[in-house]
Amino acid sequence: MAADPNGGYWTVTWLGAVTAHGGAPSFGSPILSGLKVARPIVGMAATPDGEGYWLVASDGGIFTYGDAQFYGSTGSIHLNQPIVNMAATPDGKGYWLVASDGGIFTFGDAKFYGSTGSIHLNQPVVGMAATPDGEGYWLVASDGGIFTFGDAQFYGSTGSLHLNKPVVGMAATPDGEGYWLVASDGGVFTYGDAPFDGSLGGSGNVVVLGLLVNPSSTAYTEVAASGTAAAPSLTPSTPVASTPAPAAAPAKPGSSTTPGSTTTSTPGSSSTTTTTPAAGAEAGGVAFGLADPAFGSESASQQAADLANMKSIGLQWVRVDAGWSWIEPEAGNFDWAAMDQEVQSIEAAGMHADLIIDESPAWAVNYAAAGQQWGEPASASAYGTFAGQVAARYGPMGVKAYEIWNEENNQAFWYPAPNPSLYTAMLKDAYAAIKAVEPNSIVISGGLAPETDDSQGDIAAVEYLQDMYADGAQGSFDALGDHTYCWPDLPDTFATWSAFSQMDQTTPSMRSVMEANGDGNKQIWVTEMGAPSAGPGGVGTAAQAEAVTQAVAAAKSTSWIGAMFIYTYEDSASDPDYYGLLNADGSAKPAWSALAAALAS
Repeated sequence: MAADPNGGYWTVTWLGAVTAHGGAPSFGSPILSGLKVARPIVGMAATPDGEGYWLVASDGGIFTYGDAQFYGSTGSIHLNQPIVNMAATPDGKGYWLVASDGGIFTFGDAKFYGSTGSIHLNQPVVGMAATPDGEGYWLVASDGGIFTFGDAQFYGSTGSLHLNKPVVGMAATPDGEGYWLVASDGGVFTYGDAPFDGSLGGSGNVVVLGLLVNPSSTAYTEVAASGTAAAPSLTPSTPVASTPAPAAAPAKPGSSTTPGSTTTSTPGSSSTTTTTPAAGAEAGGVAFGLADPAFGSESASQQAADLANMKSIGLQWVRVDAGWSWIEPEAGNFDWAAMDQEVQSIEAAGMHADLIIDESPAWAVNYAAAGQQWGEPASASAYGTFAGQVAARYGPMGVKAYEIWNEENNQAFWYPAPNPSLYTAMLKDAYAAIKAVEPNSIVISGGLAPETDDSQGDIAAVEYLQDMYADGAQGSFDALGDHTYCWPDLPDTFATWSAFSQMDQTTPSMRSVMEANGDGNKQIWVTEMGAPSAGPGGVGTAAQAEAVTQAVAAAKSTSWIGAMFIYTYEDSASDPDYYGLLNADGSAKPAWSALAAALAS
């Protein structure tokens, strides 16, 4: 949302639909141009004359309309954390982007005055505001903590208070000598010369996304999740004790981990329990495939070519997203076209799909995660209903495997923080809904990330599994999803922190927890496994190939591994993470031939 200096304001949905209110002119939007944004829109800023605006996506991609000029973006840069907001410089010739870790990116005449990118935060940053002269800025975290840079002054914060609901944004007074904070329940907190003119705190079920200030006065307006302006009432916002949410997410596995001492051992079953392969597994007991998140963005002809290449070396499965956010962007309004094409391509190739049912649409997300692609759903039953609809559509087309979310123990994929109780409720509802329409399907719990318990809210995979069972997950999944990244070590190398070792070689392990809860006859589906050949933490092409060789051999010799999906098919040309078995130009890395040999052996 952004205020029009000439009166009125704009709001934008995370899909890129801009709505003008109160006489503000409309200059266009991605959705009107027929663009499908790759990442959700998370922020907006108006030009000083009100004749244009910028939109920013969570990857830092910038969209310009009216007289707003493009000065640069982070769209091609690998970010530690997603972009959450932006602010324009006073003359409109530049802008700042801010990430959830408080990292600041400057473009045009915007100057860098500092950031919290290297500081451990109690809660993620959710917004920013620039000082009137553009010589500083404030950042605000979801607990209302304030960070000042440049000539921005500190006037107070809610950082030491327990709030009913999280802070979702801030706005500075026109003279820069104060600011307002607004919480998702409409509570308004004032500091410095910011006056209190009322709030929506305690107004019932209203969910507020932010606060707009008239640039020529100190009047403010709260904007609800519906996009409508909400007139505050003169009811002070009083903090009430509650349990603070955990903080922001860490980097992906291995990127900030210091491995401990390791010794060599041979992975495999340390249990004598006999497992029954899940229905649909390949002959020989293991379903081998690739986890390919880029598959859906390809043309039908490119999909067919990729699948033919995969099948030529013996792969039979592909793991792809069935994103709730883009299939049902509005409640009851479905767009199945892209997903239909993916499934049709996979089935036409004689291969099988594991559909990951993930991503919350804006209408179904928890208020505390508004605007987040990986925000937790507000309702387990609504998610379960959608899962049943996916199975009802794609079961008759041949799909038999459905994975319930992705890396739900990692805050980067479950915002604002992992919640085993809610996830388990979703798993139960989804399992019941899928089995009601496709009783012979395979329901896989979401692949757990190789995390460690930390103050940022992530939960170690083994502990998360224990929590799932404590919340009643037993009986609501056919196979356990797990992501067994272990780089820079190899799968055959034991380490207590290695997710590959944690399957059955640590105490406790994934297998020991399953057995203790009566699920020793169920298999683990490794829905992601791999290593980057280059980039930060890259292991090199030879080690990447050896990791694939060892992982496949371990899967073939282990009765309780039902599937293994290598991540991923091909490096991206614009933003490679180097996990691909092919380079961005389509040429094969040594890992491709290593996989072919391992599958054939």
